[in-house]
Amino acid sequence: MAVTALLISLLVDVLFLLTVRGQNYVHEAGDGVILESPALPVMEQQNVTLRCRLKGTSSNQPADFIKEGHIIMVTYEGEMTIHNVSKSDEGLYKCRISGRGDSAESWLAVRAYMSLTPQVGQETSPSPHPPSPHPLQPGSIQDYILLFVVLSISCVAVLLSVVGILQCRKHKGVPAANLVDVTYATIT
Repeated sequence: MAVTALLISLLVDVLFLLTVRGQNYVHEAGDGVILESPALPVMEQQNVTLRCRLKGTSSNQPADFIKEGHIIMVTYEGEMTIHNVSKSDEGLYKCRISGRGDSAESWLAVRAYMSLTPQVGQETSPSPHPPSPHPLQPGSIQDYILLFVVLSISCVAVLLSVVGILQCRKHKGVPAANLVDVTYATIT
């Protein structure tokens, strides 16, 4: 049963990650200034766009983007793109719309780029396929394969648990001594 609970928990986590992946999280302060930033950590070498807008509008307005208390960019479009993001771009961000105030702060997390190419001095066996320069995209085939595998394992675990419970109930309370006694007699 513990295995089933663990697999169900894993399934819920995977479904959550597949749902949230690629989406933005909205950080709003009391003044109605909203900073849109990635909901999950981004991988190094990706481009990341932060958007600043007023609640209830989708139009772009001039905005200042602030990282850890320092203005890093002033834009007229309310949008800032960090090209080729690196670990040094990780930190607390917020935006400011003049005359309206600041957004809530948002933590931009950056994870290391997983390269399949060897580093200098590192030995590897040759790969028949070159590494992909792009991480998984939302809705990619890898997402669906992962979901299929997790669902399959979960179904098998539930099925095995049910069969085990039924077998335990079937044999419970049936001691070996209660088997039908056969008496043999010799008739002459």
